[in-house]
Amino acid sequence: MPMVGAETRASGASAFDRPSNSRAMYRSLCASLPVTVRRLSWDPALQTITQTSCSVASSAIAATQERLLSHSLEHVDKSGARSPEAVARRRAFLWRVHVLTGRSATKTAAHWHNLTGERVTRQAVAKQIEIVGLALADAAA
Repeated sequence: MPMVGAETRASGASAFDRPSNSRAMYRSLCASLPVTVRRLSWDPALQTITQTSCSVASSAIAATQERLLSHSLEHVDKSGARSPEAVARRRAFLWRVHVLTGRSATKTAAHWHNLTGERVTRQAVAKQIEIVGLALADAAA
């Protein structure tokens, strides 16, 4: 009987299946991200973590998202494709992934693709992380 996710690992499509750092980093990343049925179905490690423990956000994460929302309201998306709330939510999620993957734009881009299915370059990640850093610095000042 094949293991769950074996076809993904065999094709080399998922670098997120087994992170290079440690199991603890993997669990902390999972705990900071919302659980979806799709992720639960392909990853046996996530099946042992309850949905409530994965969806509980700390007050620091909520404060970060609030700062990003106020920044998004001040600097509206010029294309109009996304609302300020969606931009803040997306940047907060990207920031969490970035911090939990060791603050590497390359690793963040790889994990982002595995989590969302959206391909982003390390340069795009670095640009968004710079914007998040500026927003958090402005809010702290």
